[in-house]
Amino acid sequence: MKNLVLPVLFSIGLIGNLSAQKPKDIRPKTNTQKIDMQDIKPPAEYREIGVPESPRLFEGTSQIRSLTSPLRPSRALPKGFKMLYTEGGVPTMIQGVLPDASSRELPVETRAAQYLDAIKAAMQVKNPIDEFEIKSIEKDELGQSHVRMQQKFGNLPVWGGEVIVHERGGKIELMNGAYFPTPSVNSLNPTVLKAAAETTVQADLSIKTNFKNLSAENKKQIGGEQFRSELIIFHVGDKKDGEKLAWHISVYPNVLHRYEYFIDAENGQILDSYSSSCDLLGHIHGLNKSHFHPENEGKSSENEANALQIVNNSTPSSPIMTEGTAITHYLSPITHFPLMDGATTANANDLFNQTRVVNTYQVGVNYFLIDASRPMYKAATSLMPNKPIGAIQTFDYKNTDNGPAFFLTSTNNTWSASAKAVSAHYNAGRAYDYFRVTHIRNSINGKGGNVDSYINVTDESVQMDNAFWNGEAMFYGNGKDYFTALPKALDVAGHEISHGVIQNTANLRYQGESGA
Repeated sequence: MKNLVLPVLFSIGLIGNLSAQKPKDIRPKTNTQKIDMQDIKPPAEYREIGVPESPRLFEGTSQIRSLTSPLRPSRALPKGFKMLYTEGGVPTMIQGVLPDASSRELPVETRAAQYLDAIKAAMQVKNPIDEFEIKSIEKDELGQSHVRMQQKFGNLPVWGGEVIVHERGGKIELMNGAYFPTPSVNSLNPTVLKAAAETTVQADLSIKTNFKNLSAENKKQIGGEQFRSELIIFHVGDKKDGEKLAWHISVYPNVLHRYEYFIDAENGQILDSYSSSCDLLGHIHGLNKSHFHPENEGKSSENEANALQIVNNSTPSSPIMTEGTAITHYLSPITHFPLMDGATTANANDLFNQTRVVNTYQVGVNYFLIDASRPMYKAATSLMPNKPIGAIQTFDYKNTDNGPAFFLTSTNNTWSASAKAVSAHYNAGRAYDYFRVTHIRNSINGKGGNVDSYINVTDESVQMDNAFWNGEAMFYGNGKDYFTALPKALDVAGHEISHGVIQNTANLRYQGESGA
């Protein structure tokens, strides 16, 4: 979300540095320049799992006090409070401590609501207790609590409205956020129904891109339905007086791409729309997202195809690896090889031709590129290999746009013909470890969710110089004009996984670079 909240100290501290830097022109000199993934690998000090210590927010008193310089008092605030205005006249930061110390015994969520109620005049919000709903309460390693709240009106979410209330030492000290004054709309009952709004979106998207009706398997790869519609309060142009009742529709015209649409719920007009696909190439300005034909480059070799086999459960009591059966064909629980099943490792060469230790999983006589060795893995509730919980998995799209996706398997735990898969699998594990060790984060969604990667992905039936985070998983192209195979670089895996982390934390709107 464009106006959502990043942790305050981080964002304030970056303003001066970013404004002083001149953007680099990283465009290639000619359209024929091709970048090998090896050329953009991370600096040597970051190539192993030893990672720099992350900056700590709200550590010590000096960081809090350093924020007071841009803040100023207001008659609308309690005595001793200060605030920072946006250009639209809505304060984005209010700092101060309420004088009543007796409230420290109350739960932090209750005190956070009281804090908003005390500053509601300055916020221009009539009843913050009813207009802000707690989304999460996070306690950091310093013992400070951060209460994140979603703005609502008439029980509908206000798009772009969110605040965080910060507590330290038992005292609420700070509120920061992006939100709007209490909205005013004619009615909360839509004249345009959801189905009609979705029809408008599909018609518009069909002009922009190739719209496909997704299969049941595709819907698993996007984490749900093709259309996800919600009635909201939407402020056109982010203006504080631009509120409208609207349908927010997230839609996948295909597995790779996601779009956000905002449809006026009174007249059916498109108020705003943008692509929320989180892709690598979109951040390298000046490059065209070009394609090429698969017969020229990027095909899996015959040996590789023979090595990348898939489960066929036509005989559940005797699982056999055969080519050509999609991931949607589920295995029945295997009980006749109980001593062999489980997490294991293999030595395999990646696209750098470097030997990596990769985590695999054995089911019967077959091995899968499934990493069930991490602390997030839940063995008791997992059904392997089809339904792991808390695993890192790598699949093969076999040079298609929408799959089907295939397991990557071996009968002897060797992966000599699977360098692309090894790179994607290994780099996903490294990126996972970075967030777990450095930021104490339990996977991309913070809740131990699976980390899925798909290799050999095309876009509109041609190879692509790109990689995507589609909102649920990572998808890697094989490169052509500017890059070699995208799974090769750790930077790419880290970049795409970071999109997922941002989506699950700040949830920045992927528009105007805020979600980058």
